[in-house]
Amino acid sequence: MAMTMATTTTSTITTTSTTSTISIAVEGKVAANDLHSNDTAVNEVDPPDDMEDIDDDSPEAKVARVGETVKVTKDGGVMKKVLKDGEDWERPADGDEIRVIYIGRLREAGVEPMNGAEFDRNEDKSRPFTFTLGKGQVIKGWDKVVPTMKKGERALVTIKPEYGYGDTGAGDKIPPKATLEFEVELLDWRNVNALTTDGKVVLKFIKQSPGGWQQPKDGWELTSLKKFKKDSANAGDIAVLTVGPPHHPRVQGFPEDVTVQYEIFTLRWTEVEELEGSTDRAAVKKVLQEGDGWEKPKDGSTVRIKIEAKTQQSGRCFIGPEESEVVLGQSDLPEAVEAALLTMKMGENALLTANGDWGYGSTATAAKGLDDVVLEGFVCQLELLDLKKAKESYDLTKDEKIADSQMQKELGNQFFKDGKTRMAIRKYEKVIQYFQYEQNLSPDEKAKVNAIKLPCHLNLAACYLKVGQDPKVIEEATKALEISPHSVKALFRRAQAYLKQLDLDLARRDVDKAMEVDPNDASLARLQLQIRAEQKRVDERDKRMFQKMFR
Repeated sequence: MAMTMATTTTSTITTTSTTSTISIAVEGKVAANDLHSNDTAVNEVDPPDDMEDIDDDSPEAKVARVGETVKVTKDGGVMKKVLKDGEDWERPADGDEIRVIYIGRLREAGVEPMNGAEFDRNEDKSRPFTFTLGKGQVIKGWDKVVPTMKKGERALVTIKPEYGYGDTGAGDKIPPKATLEFEVELLDWRNVNALTTDGKVVLKFIKQSPGGWQQPKDGWELTSLKKFKKDSANAGDIAVLTVGPPHHPRVQGFPEDVTVQYEIFTLRWTEVEELEGSTDRAAVKKVLQEGDGWEKPKDGSTVRIKIEAKTQQSGRCFIGPEESEVVLGQSDLPEAVEAALLTMKMGENALLTANGDWGYGSTATAAKGLDDVVLEGFVCQLELLDLKKAKESYDLTKDEKIADSQMQKELGNQFFKDGKTRMAIRKYEKVIQYFQYEQNLSPDEKAKVNAIKLPCHLNLAACYLKVGQDPKVIEEATKALEISPHSVKALFRRAQAYLKQLDLDLARRDVDKAMEVDPNDASLARLQLQIRAEQKRVDERDKRMFQKMFR
């Protein structure tokens, strides 16, 4: 089984005045929230065979010189004569907020252009007419002609009834089946797809596929066809990305004053999911092949998998390639592999990338000589071949839940000792969920349940301390205190979390209460000294701050 790795190619850029051009197309794989990335890995690719030619209705087909009349639509229902040329080359797109001034007249037989009866006028540049392009807020003819105009352009636009007010007309001034004439000046527009506050990075959709219901999310990989361009958009574009200084790539020799345009064809996207418990993309799963159905494994499910795992840098294979059958929550697989399998569907193929601390834990790492996995992290190609569901908790009797809870707690204890903290968390949480909605327990059953839940809450607090989730430490310790109000371990662990959050009064209160129960506990005494030292540091900092304020 071959492991898929990204490769990078270098493109040669040439520039002409202020617009960059490039001679090749590239396939880029980038995170959906990182389109501006300067270090994207890319592979060369040819344009798709099914890209369409520009049709006659596209704005780019109607470039006109001053004094020239052109068809805006194939049927001549909208015509445009440029009276004054506009600036630059950009044109507005659907979704943009347009600002225009205009004069509206009837086009009457035997009457020279621009001399028909006037029915509307707005030439006040301080209060121009504003609308959103392509949303049906104006007559169809306007939505057709405005995308052909440049900023500052003034044009005489003739609109036949089918693109105007049709067979009915509008009010007293526009009769049925009227041909209309507008002098329109495009003042400017606001692009609603600006990606930066200065408006220098703009994404304009030229053609959007109807697609399905699913849309890419932050962190997913987009596979797109992308190339630099000099002229206006080509047919088949999904979007044009305009990048002006100072946002273009920091490449040696790249001119600082150029504006670059990218044509972007989105071909597909790949779901990328950060695993539960991961932060800063420490453990990430990328779907290579979608699975079937909706069912996913749970803790206790028996799964048959195909697996191959290698260290990230040296590429040493330390698992497989092989097929194996394991029970989730009881296997000796790396933590990241267990966590990934819980998110997979039948037949799904995924590539898992994880840091070294998502591996085997301290005990197994030392026993198997896997220090390089810890140092380098690892990549793993994983396929879910078969799944046998575990028995649901609601199918268990109270006695079965109590018996299984004891076993799950012991597994959690072993995982914690072995350094597999996240798997320990899963076990302890499973025990607590068993009895979350259990009612009508007898006093004896409630005592048995609490005897199991209390150490689980305490151990969860210890686990969350280890992974740095202080709010969860406080939550679990508080739940333990609801069962045993004088639990020294619960008070101690909650005080530790309060100290890390600099809630020193709360930390001091918990330590004092714990020392009332066990005044000779050395750990409590050390924590008390730490709180006092932190309070002294905070007081000295505040004193210096106030001294500066009143100088």
